[in-house]
Amino acid sequence: MVMARVHKLSNIPSVSEYVSGLTAIKSRMSGLQLQLLQEQYFSPNRTTTATNLALATGVSHRSVVNAAYGRLGRLFCEEIGLEPNKRKNETSRWWSVWSVGHSTSAGFLWEMHQEVAEALENLEWVVDNDVAGELSQETYAKIFEELHYDYDGRHPPDRRKRAQFKIGWQNATLRQISYTPKTLDSELSWNNLGYRFGLRLGNQAESKIYEVYEFLAKRYSDNLLKTSSDQISRIFPDEVDSALTFREGAMRKITVNAYERDPKARQKCIDHYGLSCSICSFNFGETFGTLGEGFIHVHHLQPISDIAEEYEVDPIQDLRPVCPNCHAMLHRHSPPLSIEKMREILLISK
Repeated sequence: MVMARVHKLSNIPSVSEYVSGLTAIKSRMSGLQLQLLQEQYFSPNRTTTATNLALATGVSHRSVVNAAYGRLGRLFCEEIGLEPNKRKNETSRWWSVWSVGHSTSAGFLWEMHQEVAEALENLEWVVDNDVAGELSQETYAKIFEELHYDYDGRHPPDRRKRAQFKIGWQNATLRQISYTPKTLDSELSWNNLGYRFGLRLGNQAESKIYEVYEFLAKRYSDNLLKTSSDQISRIFPDEVDSALTFREGAMRKITVNAYERDPKARQKCIDHYGLSCSICSFNFGETFGTLGEGFIHVHHLQPISDIAEEYEVDPIQDLRPVCPNCHAMLHRHSPPLSIEKMREILLISK
């Protein structure tokens, strides 16, 4: 049986020395270098490989991890005057300042020094695994609901917004940049939203930051779709959207008068005709994927406002699915154009 070779620093610094040295080099550390320490801290037994760290941090190859991990060790050693382990060729094992190295048949393992782990905890650059496990969507929702700002200026989430969120988080924790009350109290952006969460939750691994972002991004998108749906129902009063039965026409007063409508009638119409526009055949699900699945307007062939009395809707005879564009064009004419007439217009325009 081949025994694993162990490479261990002979003069491991104390926790206070790690805290002092890391504090001194903080401004010179890259985001990746911090992430490497965080991801290793959260690894089982704080032991991992360069390959696993590359996967966890999203870098292209383990060689990138080896270089960043070693450079960070050298930066620390030069700061506090520490001599790292040497190889036979007299080159330095800069990584040894962070970990014990194990050469095994399964690969080269890095086991983080206990002193490094305690220093990261003292610096609040990580949160203990038990505490991190308590972070949940309920926690994220509660933090968000307690925020104060004049208006939400965020744009729809994407990879760039995710990066802005992470930068804001790390500005609050690693870089300790102070945002002014004016910045925080006026417009909500993805950057200062990350900053706010960083202040509340402290230093976290990149994977945890992205977990929080994905929760907030989904919440944003869900609210956007709901808001858009509410706005559409006001722009197009013939959209079937709310009531309890197929009987329609009872007026309710909001900002303008609107007619109560039945979601069951809408669904019956869609079940019969499908989700493609009856005029141009556009299908939101086919074009936009998951975001567009199930979305379509439902048009009353005879506007309820013209009837002005309660009547029983026949979802097959009285309703048709149409896209918002065609729906808008139908109602540009008074009375609304017929489905057949719109098809003729569309054919001629092509």
